[in-house]
Amino acid sequence: VVVARIQKTPCYGNCPVFEAKVFSNGLVLFDGKENTDRLGLHEAYMLQSQMDSLLTQATAIDFFKMNANYPANGKQLYDLPSTILFVKQEDQEKEITNNHGAPKGLKAYEALFLDMLNRLDWRSVDEVD
Repeated sequence: VVVARIQKTPCYGNCPVFEAKVFSNGLVLFDGKENTDRLGLHEAYMLQSQMDSLLTQATAIDFFKMNANYPANGKQLYDLPSTILFVKQEDQEKEITNNHGAPKGLKAYEALFLDMLNRLDWRSVDEVD
């Protein structure tokens, strides 16, 4: 079961494009598409304490009470990348797409999630034919 996910979409520059999923058993899958140090499928494991921290921080910023899209008026800037965050915690789950104009708490949460991913011990997953 996926408990958290972060995805970065393309922009008109060299923005990283990827998706990372955190599963309830601690497995983290990273699929790097463009402009990232890890291209292709990679895996790592997150400690239970790290997963707890990620979910606790979501609650602390009122993630489940935030708008589903930023900017709230829907006027995206298409030359900017979007960050799509998903969190599932007990009986709650929510996905938020941030193009720009998100609250500071959401931006800080994105940064925390990315920092946690960067600290993991990644290994490439060989593709099966």
